[in-house]
Amino acid sequence: PIYTLPPLSKKEELYLNEAGFNFVKKCIEAVEARGINAMGLYRMSGVNSKVQKLMNTVFAPKAAPDMELDTELWDMKTITSGLKNYLRCLVEPLMTYKLHKDLIAAVKSDDQNYRVR
Repeated sequence: PIYTLPPLSKKEELYLNEAGFNFVKKCIEAVEARGINAMGLYRMSGVNSKVQKLMNTVFAPKAAPDMELDTELWDMKTITSGLKNYLRCLVEPLMTYKLHKDLIAAVKSDDQNYRVR
């Protein structure tokens, strides 16, 4: 399934902003608290209508950037699908193109300190 974010009003919103960063953080916290041991956590998709509702709720123009993600209202597949969708919609990936060569060099390194710095 392909999900879309609600219409974004500003070009800056296609970049990782405060609301987006908070959403990513809240999704990860929810997964760590409730679903970290679930099979196929990020592989299985949530129901399209529920994911769309989550995205519309979180990224509504009047939504507070630091709003809480109600983990009782949203199931794990909906949360993980929303997270994947948001990351997919970003103009530039979290691991930017500029840092790609450094990431590859760190991964190939045998030096533990170099890999994690």
